[in-house]
Amino acid sequence: MRYEVSRLNEKILLKLEGDIDIAVAPQLREALEKILEEGAKKIVIDITNVPFIDSTGLGLFVNAYKKVSQRGGWVAFVGASRAIRKIFQLTKLEVLFKFCDTIEEASSL
Repeated sequence: MRYEVSRLNEKILLKLEGDIDIAVAPQLREALEKILEEGAKKIVIDITNVPFIDSTGLGLFVNAYKKVSQRGGWVAFVGASRAIRKIFQLTKLEVLFKFCDTIEEASSL
């Protein structure tokens, strides 16, 4: 997995690439913790180039959601494939997150 963190207006943009599974969980946890430690309230996660997310990855995203929602914020995903969207639907997690087709759409949230 590769990632890149940048600013998107008043939001943090986390671009991810590659599978999100137990093998890369420590790296993703570290990236999310750093973003959260900086006080982020609105996190946009670009998963356009993520073909797979396992339960470990979902857990890390839920943890990030819990922390930002306590601050009045949210987490949005950009570019989720049908298969990944289905994972969020089946696990009933899609109600926690915002989903956008493009970064431009997410920037206007």
